[in-house]
Order: sequence, then C-alpha cells, then structure tokens
Amino acid sequence: MKIIYPDYEKCLTNLTNSILKYFDITPYHKTLKELDKVLEESNYDNIILLIYDGMGSNILSRNLNENSFLRKHKIEDIKAIFPPTTTASTTTLLSGLNPCEHGWLGWDLYFKCLDETVTMFLNTKKDTNILVSEENMAQKYFSYKSIIDLINEKYKAFKLMPFGDNAYNDLADLNNKVINLCKEKGKKFIYAYYDEPDHTTHNEGTDSNITVKLYEEIDKSTKELYEKLKDTNTLVIVTADHGHINSKDITLSDYKDIFNLLKHDISIEGRACAFFIKEGKSQEFEQLFNKYFKDDFILYTKEEVIKNKLFGKGTENKYFKDSLGDYLAVAITNKYFRYNENSVKLTSMHAGITEDEMLVPLIIIGKEDKMNYKLIAMDFDGTLLRDDKTISENTKNILKLYKDLGYLIVGVTARTLASIKEVVPVDIFNYLIINNGVSIYNVDDDNMIYQGTIDINDAKDITNEIEEYCDQIDYVTDNIYYTYLQKKNSNLDFIKDIDNIDEIEEEIARMNLFLKDKSKATDYYEFIRSKYDDINCFIMQDSDSPNKWLVLNPKGINKATTLKELGKIENISSDEMIFFGDGLNDLEVMDSVGLSVAMGNALDEIKEKAKAITKTNNEDGIVEFLDEKLNRQKVKKRQ
Repeated sequence: MKIIYPDYEKCLTNLTNSILKYFDITPYHKTLKELDKVLEESNYDNIILLIYDGMGSNILSRNLNENSFLRKHKIEDIKAIFPPTTTASTTTLLSGLNPCEHGWLGWDLYFKCLDETVTMFLNTKKDTNILVSEENMAQKYFSYKSIIDLINEKYKAFKLMPFGDNAYNDLADLNNKVINLCKEKGKKFIYAYYDEPDHTTHNEGTDSNITVKLYEEIDKSTKELYEKLKDTNTLVIVTADHGHINSKDITLSDYKDIFNLLKHDISIEGRACAFFIKEGKSQEFEQLFNKYFKDDFILYTKEEVIKNKLFGKGTENKYFKDSLGDYLAVAITNKYFRYNENSVKLTSMHAGITEDEMLVPLIIIGKEDKMNYKLIAMDFDGTLLRDDKTISENTKNILKLYKDLGYLIVGVTARTLASIKEVVPVDIFNYLIINNGVSIYNVDDDNMIYQGTIDINDAKDITNEIEEYCDQIDYVTDNIYYTYLQKKNSNLDFIKDIDNIDEIEEEIARMNLFLKDKSKATDYYEFIRSKYDDINCFIMQDSDSPNKWLVLNPKGINKATTLKELGKIENISSDEMIFFGDGLNDLEVMDSVGLSVAMGNALDEIKEKAKAITKTNNEDGIVEFLDEKLNRQKVKKRQ
C-alpha cells in the first residue's frame, strides 16, 4: 500500500483558507493555488462547499466511470489533514485551522481534566451513551471561531447539516435548501455537509454493490443540483473529509502482555491510536508493540509526533499535547485497533496514512462551464511520444479530430523542426514551438516566426570558458543540431558533428551543455546566469533519466513566454490553454496556463506544479485526459 504523509501546503486547510481569502478575510495559512485562480476568474455570488463524508479520490475513481459528472469535473487530488477522519477534517474545514490548533484530533479524545475518554461529537464516554457532563466538554475546551461566523461579519454564510438548527431530511432536501439559499440576494457562502457515503462504507465496505450504487446516486444528485443552479452565478466546490480502506481489527485485550501496560482505554482513532502507558513501562511497551504490530503501524513517541508536525503547524491548542498519549500508532496497512470486545467493529475504516484514506478530490463545478478552452499544447519527448519515440495511432487520430473541431493544436518542444518531422506527421498541429520556445512554426502556412537568437560572440565566449568541463556541447539552429566535442557520426541530416564553432553558418537558437560532473549543474548554472545578461540559462532533466544538463536560450525566452506570444497572435488568453508536460523545461508553463497537466511519468517537480495528472506517455495520457475533460463526443465544431 502506498503511504501518503500529510502535506499542510496542499490540503483541506488550504482549501478553507482560499474561501476566507475570497470573502476578504485574512487567511490563517497558505491558500490553495488552483482554487484561488478559479475564484479570481469571476465574481461569484454563491460559493458552495459540498462535503461528501468519506468520498476519497481512489474510491471515487473505482466506483464511478470516467464519464461520471463528478469525475469529469475533478480538477486534482489534494490531501486530507492528519488524521483523515471526520472529527478532525470537518473541524479544519469549518475553522481554517490545522488539527494541532483546533484540537479536535479524532472521534474519541482523552480529557486530562476529566481523566476520561470522550466521544467528541456526542459528549459521551467512549463506547457508551453516558453523557460526561451536561456541559459540552469539546466546545468548552476546544472552542474555535467558525468561518461561518467570520464570513457573516462581512457577507452571508450558512451551514447545512443533517442535525442542528438548519437540519435537512435527505439528499434531495439538502439540495433544495442549497437552491433556495442561492436565490437570496448578496454574496454568500454555503457549507453543506452530507454524512454519506461514510456511514454506508463503514458497514458495507468500499466496493460493495450497495456502496457503488450510493456513489452513483450522489453523482446524479450533484449533477441535478448544478443543473438547477446553472442560471445563477454559483461555484460549487465538492470534496471529502477523508477516504476509506477495507479493514481488519486487532483487539488489544487479546494481547494480555501489552494490554496490562495500558493506563486506560485507547483514544483518537483505531488507525491513529493514542496509547497511555503505565509509569516505567515505556521500553517494554515499545518492544512488544514492534514485536506484534511493526508491519502494520508506525509507532511514534509523543515527542516525535510534535517534532514531525503530524497534526500540522501553528499555535497549538493548550490542551493539544494532553490528548496525544505517550505513543501514537499510525496505520500503514489495513489494520485498526479495538480496545476490547465492547469496542466498535466495522468493515471499512479511516484515519491511517494510506493513499485510499489521505487523498480527497478537488471538484470544481461552474468554472469549466464558463471556461472555453481553445488551445491544446503539449511537450514531445516523455509526453506526446512514447518511450520508443513514436506516437500511437490513437493519439495521432484523436488529435486530428480535435484540430478538426477547431482547437488549436500546438507542439512545444526542445526539438528542431527537422527532428520533429522525423517522429511525427506535422499536419497534426497548427503550430510548432521549437527549440524550447525560440521559434514558432506555422504548419499551415509553412512559415517560421523567429523569437530570438543567441549572439555568436556570446556562444563563443561561453564555449571557451566551459568546454573543458563538458562532454558535449550542442549548438541548435531551427533545423540542425551542431554537435561539438563528442562525435555522433549520425546518418540523420539534422545532426552534424563540428570541430569548431566557426563551422556554423546559421543563427544559433539555443545551446545544450552536457557536463562531465553532473552534480555541479547548479554551480555552472549560477556562473552563466551571473555573467551573461542576454542568456536565459536553466537546468534540464527529462522524466526518463536522472541526468541533468544546462540549456541556454536567448534572454526572456522559454516555452511559457513563447506560448503566451502565440496566444497574442491568435487572440487566445493563457487561461484558455491546456498544456501537457513531463520534464524540467515544462516547469514555467505549469503556472502560466489555464489547465496544466502532468503526465503520469512526469518528474515530481512537474506533478507538484501541475493542476492535474493524467496517465503516462505510454498509455495515451493526453487523449485520455482530453476526452474526459472536454467530452469530445459533445463538443460542437468551433466557428
């Protein structure tokens, strides 16, 4: 199972802080970049945050087909907070705070002042119906200011729950309440929480027929909701508090040697379990725990939990550390702890750090219906081309169909024009941006638009200063790779070996510097950047190799700048562009277009920057994504 650690730079905390920012409230933490961009595009009257409890990204993908409403509108996966459980996550969503700040860490929390483990939402003693106090202890000791209250100080905000003052009866009733609120005048926020599919999944498992049917009902309901809101200025943000995993229980009372070391009942969650150990028994506990459970759990000391910021950063709630216990066991397989036979037993659980639990979808409905993508751009090697440097017939044919539908299809590559013609039929494209952005080639007019060249004197000076540290230097024109230092002896017309830079008769578009000591790429990068003002130097790495080298472009030119220039020529804004990439020379583009997509095989740096991730270059990742996002079968031919 894949382990996913919490990331408080791109999680549910950041989502809520984006909403605070939109309503002119200073965020507590970093905001979510993708959501910020959507919110800034239009002045929405209504922002709806629709939470489906337990609807993790992986289960969503397994239980709904790729043409389902929710999956077609998914922008990306983000992370839940830790632990990924309703008590902690919904409190984060309603407060904008990390768990260490608000203190609602899990379903059952140990209260030192009471020497009692309390079920937070119910104010009862754990695994009983007995109230711990007439006073709500969770509200007393772990109070926070809700974003509903914050937004209501400036605008309007509403909270819809299955219980409380504004309770709804079922999903249809929830939708009706949302629709009626959206009819009211004024800028407003609506927090709408639905307690499924969590309840059903706990009892039936993640992939049962009953669970799948429920996912289909939720998908249908969400579509119906938006259809009724289409004529309003509304953005619907759909996500989940956590995912789920089919689980097997471990009953601690069956392990008498460990059980006898515990002061009292376990707390927080069965898959993020706090243990309080009798005095002087810590070392014995660690040894026994690792003997029995080390393959299924990571065991942290209280100090390690705090040091590693598992519950996030920020000003800690003053009772936070009291709740942690002496040790915290975090599930990495499908196991969970029960204290004894009286403890709850369920088919599926959450609160561990597996991928199924930690990843939740960011689904944005409203933006795409307003956004009209017009240009589809893509890198070549590692993106459009398979590993064997060929393009599949499926990708080729479908890109032609999108071109016929009126989309501008643009190749954006480090290759020369001659090199491109060796691997793909250029009639797939309207334009080719070549040499890392130096030139634009109009395919239909067979015309090259030059963006810049490297001064020959700069090229000579750089060569003289750095050639002794290089295995190979390429001088690239629009059509030819001139290779210096290393003989290629290629039979390809566009590759020529040279013994001296003076043999080059054409203008140089870019240079490649392949270093003998690749670990010093950053040092040489800094040297060139500091000395040559007219050169844009960057470090390059492809997704299929760990090796790095230096690429030199004319000043101010890269793939992103030239794609923007093409947009000006065609009167297409950057927000109307989709771009696919995998390597470091695609990095700038990931922030500069409306929808950036990383290939499944892309470098981690690209995946982190991209707004979405598709399948690999060997799996037709481009057309798979386009057909899901643009729904080719329903797209009308552009005028």
